[in-house]
Amino acid sequence: MPRSNISSALLATHNQGGGNIKQGLPPSVGRASLSFSLFKRKAGYCPCLALLESPPGSSDSSLYPPDTDILPPDTDILPPDTDDSLDYSSQDLTTLPDLSDFSQTLSLNLAYNPLLSLNVDFLPPNLITLDLTGCGLTVLPDLSAFPDLTTLVLMDNSFKELNPDFLPPDLMALDLSYCDLTAQPDLSGFPNLTTLVLSYNSLTSCNPAFLPPDLTALDLSYCELSTQPDLSLLSLLTSLDLSVNKFTYNPDFSPPSVTDLKF
Repeated sequence: MPRSNISSALLATHNQGGGNIKQGLPPSVGRASLSFSLFKRKAGYCPCLALLESPPGSSDSSLYPPDTDILPPDTDILPPDTDDSLDYSSQDLTTLPDLSDFSQTLSLNLAYNPLLSLNVDFLPPNLITLDLTGCGLTVLPDLSAFPDLTTLVLMDNSFKELNPDFLPPDLMALDLSYCDLTAQPDLSGFPNLTTLVLSYNSLTSCNPAFLPPDLTALDLSYCELSTQPDLSLLSLLTSLDLSVNKFTYNPDFSPPSVTDLKF
């Protein structure tokens, strides 16, 4: 499947602070070639977190240093306030460990755990980046009380529909690819949201009025769209992916600001 690197904005805050990172190396994932992979992993690319080429303070080789140990679910191994980034991915967790005392943790990766639901009271209070890829969620947890959370990855869950009231108020980057969405969520009330991934959902149509007004990167690929949305008023949009839909592309519906276009 064709892929594009839609933006370098999604993880701009991922590595703030430059603290230590504990991680478990996940197994190879079938969709590892996806370009919208927000976390660059030692074992390859995870399906959803690649909108950033290299976040501030990180090296080009990996966001995660080599030769780190797997972090088990027992959080007593790590005292509070030691790591600004925690990786619990692919640990077969069915419940979230209580991380509410980890006030210095800015980035949390819970991808590919069969959580099914999420107790938000157990999340670190000052999160900037949260990855919930492939956690079996059917209802979006209420993250509206996390004002610092600006990058949210919800890829590969089964929401069908999504309540925007549960999203963090100052969200800047959101990945909703492979979420079984059949209705486009109304995200017009998120003025800080600049990067949006809606690919691989059965939306069939896209209402431009539901899009954030200051989008710079938008992915609507593989959405079964029968008509091209008129995005001409999104004056800040620079990266647009409309590939593999059911309409014939009309350049009049794209703003002249777009420099990275796929259709």
